[in-house]
Amino acid sequence: MALSEGVMLNTEMPGVAGAAGLEASGPGVAIAQRPATGGSGHGSSGGSGPGAMGSPAVPDPAPAPAQALALAPALGADAAAAGTSAQKAGIEEEEDIERPCTKAYHSKSSRPGRPCVPAALTPPFREDTPWRSALGRRIFRAVTGHLTKEDCDGFELHGDSTWCMRAMRATDVLGLSYGIEERDLWSEKMSNYFHMPTRLYDCFIPPRLSPPIRGSAPNGTGDGSCSPNGPHCYETRYEAYRICLGPEAKKINGRRYETLLSHLADRGPLSTHVKIDVEGTEWPVLESLLESGWDQDKIRTLEMEVHFSFAPEGLNHEWKALSEQERLERAVTVMERLLQRFVVTGSTIEVYREDWHPEKECPDSNCPEPPVHIPSLQLNQFAVSYVHRNLLGPGFVERQPLAAAPATSAPAVPAVPDVPKAPNGVALPAPGELPTQPLAPDCEFECLPNCGGSARPGKPCIRPAKIWPYKTYTHWRSELGERILKAVEGTVSEEECGGFHLVGDHVFCKKAMQRQDALALSYGIEEGDLWSEMMSNIWHVPPRLYDCFQDPRTSPPMSGKAPNATGRGNCPRDGHCYEMPYQVFRVCLGPRKATLNGHKYEPLEEHLAGRGPLSTYLKIDVEGSEWRVLEQFLSSEANIARVRTLDMEVHFGYGAESDENKGIGVQRQVQVMERLLVHFKCSGTTLENYNMGWRPWENCPEQQCDEPAVHTLGGYGIGQFAVSYVNRKLL
Repeated sequence: MALSEGVMLNTEMPGVAGAAGLEASGPGVAIAQRPATGGSGHGSSGGSGPGAMGSPAVPDPAPAPAQALALAPALGADAAAAGTSAQKAGIEEEEDIERPCTKAYHSKSSRPGRPCVPAALTPPFREDTPWRSALGRRIFRAVTGHLTKEDCDGFELHGDSTWCMRAMRATDVLGLSYGIEERDLWSEKMSNYFHMPTRLYDCFIPPRLSPPIRGSAPNGTGDGSCSPNGPHCYETRYEAYRICLGPEAKKINGRRYETLLSHLADRGPLSTHVKIDVEGTEWPVLESLLESGWDQDKIRTLEMEVHFSFAPEGLNHEWKALSEQERLERAVTVMERLLQRFVVTGSTIEVYREDWHPEKECPDSNCPEPPVHIPSLQLNQFAVSYVHRNLLGPGFVERQPLAAAPATSAPAVPAVPDVPKAPNGVALPAPGELPTQPLAPDCEFECLPNCGGSARPGKPCIRPAKIWPYKTYTHWRSELGERILKAVEGTVSEEECGGFHLVGDHVFCKKAMQRQDALALSYGIEEGDLWSEMMSNIWHVPPRLYDCFQDPRTSPPMSGKAPNATGRGNCPRDGHCYEMPYQVFRVCLGPRKATLNGHKYEPLEEHLAGRGPLSTYLKIDVEGSEWRVLEQFLSSEANIARVRTLDMEVHFGYGAESDENKGIGVQRQVQVMERLLVHFKCSGTTLENYNMGWRPWENCPEQQCDEPAVHTLGGYGIGQFAVSYVNRKLL
């Protein structure tokens, strides 16, 4: 679905970002299969393969995770009805994963379709831990191929890859290959068979052992000049980099890591083929990719070797801190979330089962239990191939179920029951119907009769409408609204903070406001900026002010005319005045450095560079530009650690000039709010104060109002409000 320019995105299905400019390739001819090498065609590590693998000590089983709400992404007419088609097709029963089957392919390579995995005559493993086998079944379903030759105009099978030929005919594309080792058959195939330039990345392999990384492999030799079964050779030019793929740009043990999103930054829609074989670092990398629909939509095909139990140096601290079960669950969720935009074309699971003989290798069920498995086969490591859904054309019949999983750092989205009910026990209306009674319990404003006009700490009281005020009721809008409400519930106590200071849109935790050798960054100033004045005059912190839209003639701070650095106690209570020195910049906040329509944008990471731990107070009020900025911020533990407090006005469902009006989906915006809670605690919001002024019985007496982009179960629109946070390390 291509989004219109400059419009609110309040009709977008959750979890889906617009994908402007995506193509559906036309008909073509099938290309015959070429015999390929067996096993792992690129970057496989020693000791892998189809057999059982040892595992660490097994933690106590946890309850099975709630399944995510299935939602079809708006990525074309074929995908719009995907959920319904998947329900009609049915999902295989868990007990039916291993069954008698007939192989359709016999080459020693990745294969399309449902893997043929016959059951072992006797169980091969000494134990069968319920959560390990449950995760194995989820993995099997998530990587089962449902495409036919007709869907793809043929397959090309080679090593670890199954290519859908519809995706392989474009020109002006690029191949990115992560994990090269001595030789990289994937990039050679992309160069010599599909005639595209490639970029090769590996920081572990010694160049003396790898001709392509050393740069000594024949390069750009021309079509037909490389022997199919000969030595290293690239007919189309390649570039090699001593760089590894990771979730953050950094150096670890002398090795340089860069992010996938940085390598995709200048790529257009459906312009890039990606291969990832990075021995376990793939999981946080994929999580970052899944938070950006725009970047996912740049990828034509994705090939991976996945490693579920590996914990390499490139994992970030958040992943390393997880227990084994938490890490495996999170990795499986990543596999399920990939199905929102990609379709599985094939895997090596079937050929691994062929080469695994449990009756001989595990007599008497004496093999150690693998980290994740189905009854007769480990699924800890294998290769899987994907194609972007939009390359399959309007005739594609959806066979693969979709699962819109939540952000991994956020609470899981509970499954929707057959007859969904609101928390107060009232049944939710059926599609097309309106609520006939309040869906949320009532509450009382505890501050009465002395309520101030500022943001407030604690759990906000949000009173529901007695009569539904809107022309429509959309369940996912209220579901997201309730998730927002939960994510901004004030959980910091007055005792933890040593008291609160409430003023305007802000709830200041006093314990966090005691550092004066700090800096205050304020984005979005308008005529005046109460927040930066408070930072200067109450907390005695010098501020920097950023705004590229406000006319300086009507803004004393932006024109530099507000009294500056007057000294403590020298500013009146009212009027623009700064006791501490402030600086002004005609710059806006955006996800990247750019000039758009004459407005200059700079990224937050540039302004935080060089700041010490817990040295920066941050305020963001940028009319919808906050979402991509926050996504980038949350991908950097170093930048998170620099921020003491965060005050924001958030805007759900808005596009922004800094996003070049592409916007991001409302569900992704909600996930950002949930992910903030990993590092920050909410100290308060303006929601209760705003709700006190809501009069639906006066404004919408005949249910004539339009439904908001997101709202609570009680109907209260929460598309815009202010929220305050404090870094957990200060508590």
